Amino acid sequence: MATRLLSRRYPEQPSVRALPVHGFVNQIGLILEPVARRLGFTVLPRHARLAFARPEAIRVSEGAQAVVDQLWLIYRAEWPLSARAQRVVAHIRQVCTV
Repeated sequence: MATRLLSRRYPEQPSVRALPVHGFVNQIGLILEPVARRLGFTVLPRHARLAFARPEAIRVSEGAQAVVDQLWLIYRAEWPLSARAQRVVAHIRQVCTV
């Protein structure tokens, strides 16, 4: 995600892999705490930022061009969906533009 975003914002720079890495966090709820302490930066989905408990402690840099991922709804055709799953699929199709 960082490579896709930063290559659009800074096309003259090498890959994000060229940046030094001094730590690693793989739990989305913990990612923004080091950022809030000014120990680095991160690129993550908007919903993760909005869920952070201390939004005043972070700065968001808005880019000119958004990175949008396409989501796929995949299920086995030979297995019937439950009524609950059918309602979810219908709702997703109603609210999402394809």
